Amino acid sequence: MKSRGEFFTQSDIRNLCGLFFLSGSRFTIGVTVVECSSTDSRGNAVTGSFNVTVRDVSAPLLTYDGPSEFEVGSPSGGPVEYSVVAIDDVDGEITATCEPANGSAFSVGTHTVTCSATDAFGNVGSVEFDIVVRYVDLVAAAEGAIDDHFPDIW
Repeated sequence: MKSRGEFFTQSDIRNLCGLFFLSGSRFTIGVTVVECSSTDSRGNAVTGSFNVTVRDVSAPLLTYDGPSEFEVGSPSGGPVEYSVVAIDDVDGEITATCEPANGSAFSVGTHTVTCSATDAFGNVGSVEFDIVVRYVDLVAAAEGAIDDHFPDIW
């Protein structure tokens, strides 16, 4: 046992706790109590413990890999469908909330969509992307397609 005024060295701690938790050990999220004990050749024993606290501080990663341009058949716009994926290192896939929401009616023009997701530990991740909505006259487009395929009909 160390005499009064002596301190345990890093090597001593390794000897005390090395049988239970090796350097580089992985701990789960939360508090783990590490208990250590050792007895020297003269029978002197020492015990001790300390807490290891692991917290999730990483935000979820959100990605949008869809198209940036959408065509609608009305000059006033229309619904746009898109998908955002949110992955968290601890929770796995989680739900993202977007504004404007998936399936909302978008007017013709450029719109910024903002999405966020919060994991079980309150970490927030977000992503922003632009969606361009263009009006396509479907009747004119269909007539043009017919003319391209059957030029001698008219």
